[in-house]
Amino acid sequence: PSNVSHILISEIQITGGSGQTTNDFIEIYNPTSASVNLNGYRLVKRSANSDSDTLIKSWTSDAFIPAHGFYLWANSDYTNIVITPDIVTSVSIAHNNGIAIRLGSNNTGTIIDSVAWGEVQNGFGEGVLLSGILEANQSFERKVWQESCLSSYGSGEYLGNGCDTNNNIEDFEIRTSSNPQNTVST
Repeated sequence: PSNVSHILISEIQITGGSGQTTNDFIEIYNPTSASVNLNGYRLVKRSANSDSDTLIKSWTSDAFIPAHGFYLWANSDYTNIVITPDIVTSVSIAHNNGIAIRLGSNNTGTIIDSVAWGEVQNGFGEGVLLSGILEANQSFERKVWQESCLSSYGSGEYLGNGCDTNNNIEDFEIRTSSNPQNTVST
């Protein structure tokens, strides 16, 4: 089983290209062997130099991510997404943002996982931030098992997008064609 004991941000798309800047999605992965109830969690973002959360989604009722499964948020204007999102809201994300999963309130709840990219100083980056600008339909995707995970956590088998060294540049790579997954994805 995976040695990561919390849900993770596993893939982020921030543009579908020219005229499709709200073709945004965030995929969350559960690397554990038990389902996770999102009730009480928040998905938040911050712009480049902000120290305040902007709410993307707050779960106030039961919503489960299956063991070794995914949960997909998308912008409500992203109508031609290849897979049905589990939830949509009207918030968008951009080239200079950071996002986090919080347990509890905006700004003060515990950060469960976070990732930031570009030239940001908003407190959401882990280690070295992601660099590079995403082109149309590209995404930042969390890596699967690799040597850096092994050195950070000891031996073990890693399933899915479960690498979490708390260093964004080590944990993510650019995927040239995004591949969103939802709770019914296998």
